[in-house]
Amino acid sequence: MQLRSPFDVLPSSHDWRGSDASSPRPGHRAAGRFRAVALARQHPEELGLALRLLAVMAFFGGMALLMFCLTG
Repeated sequence: MQLRSPFDVLPSSHDWRGSDASSPRPGHRAAGRFRAVALARQHPEELGLALRLLAVMAFFGGMALLMFCLTG
């Protein structure tokens, strides 16, 4: 299996220099959300890994907060 960059949403032959992607436009933030959705659909295993990591971090953060509240 060939490894790709998770930032490759468009084909590698796409040239960003000739486009107006660097110019600010009103819907630029919405386009970023659609790109994130496209990345999540292309790489569901990375999304699962990120969600598991977030859940583990939240669990240990909650345990640390609980211990801090009980000892203080």
